[in-house]
Amino acid sequence: FSIVLILLLLLLLFAYFKIKQINTLLKSNIQQKEVLLQEVNHRVKNNMQMVSNLLELQISHVKEENSKNALNEGATRIRALGFAHQKLYQNEKFQTIDTKEYLELIVSYVTRNVGCDTDLNFMSDYYIHIEKAQAIGFILNELITNSIKYAWKENDANKKISVSTAIDKDQIVFMYTDNGKGFPKGFDIKQATSLGFTLVCSFVDRQLEGTIETENNYGAHTLIKFNKNIGN
Repeated sequence: FSIVLILLLLLLLFAYFKIKQINTLLKSNIQQKEVLLQEVNHRVKNNMQMVSNLLELQISHVKEENSKNALNEGATRIRALGFAHQKLYQNEKFQTIDTKEYLELIVSYVTRNVGCDTDLNFMSDYYIHIEKAQAIGFILNELITNSIKYAWKENDANKKISVSTAIDKDQIVFMYTDNGKGFPKGFDIKQATSLGFTLVCSFVDRQLEGTIETENNYGAHTLIKFNKNIGN
């Protein structure tokens, strides 16, 4: 009986150390993958930033105003997408980012030279999948850019944009408003031919699988709704 007991103890010890060895190996592999993912996000962020910087450098050598504006818009679009990978690199989550921090970063960057007030009301500590987050960030970038170009007269002293996110049952509600002159009469964003609005509608339809509505009410209002579980 004692021999059998000793054999059982030896088997248990062997199993314990084997399981411990496997767990150590698994933890090591997970850590390696996490480091790799972090490095990938870091490199993607740096590459996007480099492309954006090159475009901005090119802008300084372009004299034609339309070409300069087009290059500048391209640079801000790339930068908006790059901010998402910056946030991924900075936190311990590798597929989701804090929407509040990400959207605030975009607003700060795009309005940095505009001189308009911002009223931001984003959900705190709400993490969202990077693909969905990038779609929202890209849309926000386009809406702010459109406001800067068309909403106000150059000498307007009371420029303001308001942006918010909220949860309504199983949907995320994204609201964007400026206090400018509003959309043109009869405007339909889904029929708009500009590149910016075409991209906005594409991101809403394909990445967010949501809906978009626009209206004029003492400024231009854009309302986007999408399922909060899309992309998670």
